[in-house]
Amino acid sequence: MSPVVEAAVDHTLQQLPRPPKPGTPEALAAQVVQLAEPIMRERLFRLVHAEREAKGKKGKTYLRADRVERNLTVLRALVEGAYTLIEARGQQAQHITSYSYFTVLDVLPIVTGFSTASCERATGDLRACGLLATWSDWTTAEFLDRETGEKVSTRARTGAWVCLELKPDIHRRAAIFPSELPRDEAGQLKAARDLNADRRTGRTAWQARKEVRESSSLQSKKEGIQYLVQWALSGSNQAKSVKKDSLTSATLASANSPQELVWSLQAVMSEHPQRRGEVIEEAAHALTRIYRDTGSVEHYCRILWRATDAEFEGIPAFRQLEAAMLRTLVTMQEVNLHHPGGYLMKQLERAGWIDSVYRKAPPPCWVRPGGKGVSDSGGLVG
Repeated sequence: MSPVVEAAVDHTLQQLPRPPKPGTPEALAAQVVQLAEPIMRERLFRLVHAEREAKGKKGKTYLRADRVERNLTVLRALVEGAYTLIEARGQQAQHITSYSYFTVLDVLPIVTGFSTASCERATGDLRACGLLATWSDWTTAEFLDRETGEKVSTRARTGAWVCLELKPDIHRRAAIFPSELPRDEAGQLKAARDLNADRRTGRTAWQARKEVRESSSLQSKKEGIQYLVQWALSGSNQAKSVKKDSLTSATLASANSPQELVWSLQAVMSEHPQRRGEVIEEAAHALTRIYRDTGSVEHYCRILWRATDAEFEGIPAFRQLEAAMLRTLVTMQEVNLHHPGGYLMKQLERAGWIDSVYRKAPPPCWVRPGGKGVSDSGGLVG
């Protein structure tokens, strides 16, 4: 065999999947899935059969192979996360029959490679089969209202407590008991996560998915599991893989001209609406510093929101806004301008910007009437 062929064969063999090392979280998760598969198939078959009968359908009932494989993949990821935490906390895995931990299920697509909808269907099937139990965790968080520029507090879901059967048995079902969840001194359920702090540092499920999407593929499956367990680890053990885009924030903090500020706003175009609101607020504060107009943060927030939304709709807004802001700054250097915010609005009105951008139908607020909250990933929930 020639050296070239031999090297090619060795490379191919190295790429073949290898069984996990015994005793590792991955190996233990594979054992749990092997025990859980017949239980899931039986219970899921009965559910599908009952659904068909309820709809009046006749004929033989079948379980789709891709549905079974999807459910087992999601279960394997969640169980591996449980064993990863057990190992990190120095607990004895062989004596644990079920395990609960806090996570954000929105990161499951990172670990499994499935879409968000597929992961939601899989967790629904696992709950119905009694192999998984979940309990949503809620808190009050601040979000920026892009119509008024004010901060509003609303109820938001931070993640979920999950309970998994590590010794699957046909006679047991996973369950979460609220009395066993962490509580504060007053006996109230304690929020498992500081959502405001996590959003400020970019430690969110959406940011994690964006980071993975914009980088090369995960170096290892273990790296993907870290996204799933990071919220359950203590501060010293947390995964450092989810970080805030510091470039935009640093530029805003040091911005000394309208050009730098607009450059930062253009970077917002790739941000999620939740993060976008925070950057626009930072830009408004930067503008008040440039104009020495600290009492007009909300006014500048409204202007910047209108400009950003117009750009998203394909309406040019940044160029005229930059010119008007620059003209206002020049005027401040020439004369004693007491109300730069009002002067800026006059410049925009003369340019036709007010009619084409600012007076358009206002975009929907962060909080809709009726008390709907915002989830970690930015979607409305509740």
